[in-house]
Amino acid sequence: MRPGVNDLYGYRGRHRKQSESTGTARNVAITAGVVAAVMSGDVSSAHAAPGSPGEDAWHRLRVCESGENYAINSGNGYYGAYQFSLGTWRGVGGAGLPSQAAPIEQDYRARLLYRERGWSPWGCARILGLRDDPIYGEWVAPATIRVTSQFTVGHAVTVSGTAAGGAWVRVYAKGHGEAEFRTVANVQADRTGRWSWATRPSDDTYFAAASGGVRTASVLARAVFAVTMSAPTSSTLGVSYTLSGAGRPGGTVRVYIKPHYMGTWLGSRVIRVDGGGHWSTVWRATTDFTFAARGDVAGPVRMVPVRTTAQATVASGPAGVRTVAGVRGSIHGTARPNTEVMIYTRAPGAAAWRPFKLVRANAAGQWSAPFTSERSFEYQAKAGNGQASPVDRVTAA
Repeated sequence: MRPGVNDLYGYRGRHRKQSESTGTARNVAITAGVVAAVMSGDVSSAHAAPGSPGEDAWHRLRVCESGENYAINSGNGYYGAYQFSLGTWRGVGGAGLPSQAAPIEQDYRARLLYRERGWSPWGCARILGLRDDPIYGEWVAPATIRVTSQFTVGHAVTVSGTAAGGAWVRVYAKGHGEAEFRTVANVQADRTGRWSWATRPSDDTYFAAASGGVRTASVLARAVFAVTMSAPTSSTLGVSYTLSGAGRPGGTVRVYIKPHYMGTWLGSRVIRVDGGGHWSTVWRATTDFTFAARGDVAGPVRMVPVRTTAQATVASGPAGVRTVAGVRGSIHGTARPNTEVMIYTRAPGAAAWRPFKLVRANAAGQWSAPFTSERSFEYQAKAGNGQASPVDRVTAA
């Protein structure tokens, strides 16, 4: 039996929970858009809005079923504007939860369901007095497009969207500095209307798509350039060395500097990246420094410690000449300023080193230790930063 006008006030969609707080608003919407049609007997011949067959009928159905809330999930097993159950949703090719699908996809799958079963899945269709009409199952699917909003240069970017099932989609792109879009791909949508295409842009790129004579708005994939940095593994005290790397062409890289004795960064230096994506800067080795680079995203961290040196000077005569009083002289060198240096010695050809003397480098990084020896020996200096001098030898004649 067809419901009377008053019956509409008590119906809020067969799949939705009842709510006093939303009942009045929804009933007003139903009353305004439906009651007059029921009274006039005109509910079965709703006219399609231009480019969207039967949209008036579908709009009234959505209002009745869900208050036209595409994101609704009341926890009762029915989802979205058309109150799909999961079984029904998957039966027409849907994935995930209907309430999480884009409105255009929910509209499309509702029409697929209508073509299979008519209005029977929806209790609101009976309440509204909707009658089967082939026009309600027609679908004019505008092409849609989406793309990863941010990507790292060198990595693949997927451009995807929807169109009519099986339709061909033309993909356009416009790179950084280009004035016009150009065709980059022709992709066929699958039977459910999904399409995708992968590419590797070298910079910021706009994409658009067209299908069925309709072109989408453009979407932007913003390029993120990974910063690189090269630095020497160590440097001689007081010598300048070069830091270099790659970044966004024409952009900047900020290099942060931290001496070994500081817990926080001392400061930073902004460096211009050239048109080829290269940058460099010169730094002086006054102590151990840690550097960190950042451009579009955080880059690498590099440490450049001061190289430790050591050499012996014999006080009485040329090096290696033994006197009656033995070999006398000093071992001296450079290391990280204001830090301790341990000098080790051993007999020539021996395996084990013995600590000889612990000294401290001054503020200029200079250190020395006198010695007297009756025999030949090998020596090496090691600093607290892990740097060790080459092994050398004092020979007693």
